[in-house]
Amino acid sequence: MSNIKYDAKPFVKNAPHWDCLNWTSDKLKSLLGSHQMKGRTATSSIEIQDEHKCENISGTIEDFFRIKTVWYCAYMRLSELYETTKLEPIPWDEIGLHDSGGDACLWIGSEGSRTRLHQDTYGWNCILQVQGRKIWKLLPPDERVFATRVPFEESTIWGVCENISREFDSVVEICLKPGQMLIVPPGWWHQVESLDLSISVNIWNPNEPQDSDHRTKEAMTRIMAYICKHSSIPIPTLDDDFGELDRLVNFMPQNSGNIIEEKYRLFHALTAPSVINAMLTAYKKT
Repeated sequence: MSNIKYDAKPFVKNAPHWDCLNWTSDKLKSLLGSHQMKGRTATSSIEIQDEHKCENISGTIEDFFRIKTVWYCAYMRLSELYETTKLEPIPWDEIGLHDSGGDACLWIGSEGSRTRLHQDTYGWNCILQVQGRKIWKLLPPDERVFATRVPFEESTIWGVCENISREFDSVVEICLKPGQMLIVPPGWWHQVESLDLSISVNIWNPNEPQDSDHRTKEAMTRIMAYICKHSSIPIPTLDDDFGELDRLVNFMPQNSGNIIEEKYRLFHALTAPSVINAMLTAYKKT
């Protein structure tokens, strides 16, 4: 199979004939065995998408299959599962992709499990559906979606929208079925819901040089979150470890002039009049 690359719009193609297509619910009971998965539960599809409001639980895959309400196990890093379970590595290199150790994940969710509208700040995404069907609703990066980092989650920008199918003419709706692969270009907004018990795998792929700029923005966001945390400003967050301030500052661009003394540059960046105006505008819009 030829190398995979994203296009201007999301598209679907048949997946390679890999062994992971056999990772159905019955097969995973054997392959994962007693491995303790982390997931979340809720009483409805609406509630399950608000991760910081769900009940977080751990259990074997069979424990999750016995749950009667909506549940979702997300972001299970395949590199870690290869070491602790009987899962065999997916040969992403056959299509020109590379898992550096944390780029590929396993996702398992009940019927009705859902991810709210969001945008990944880095790279592009390749998703392979193993079992069940998922409805993907996607919007172009330049759509005027109300964007927020509430709740804070690394490399995720949330979109506030009641019904994207009704509010946007540009929505792309895809029903991803077993054996199909979805390619999501950089920056595309997406909302996902499982129509059945669903199992899928994915891999995020770099998109340089744009990713370098996004990493800088992410570092600045984490700096702001760090300051809020240490100032006792309430933070709805899914990730309480923002990193050390000194390390985060290292991601900032190098000084291109001598207008502001080096040690005061971060304070200037956070308090510059243009920044304050933008912050007040954002505050008033909420």
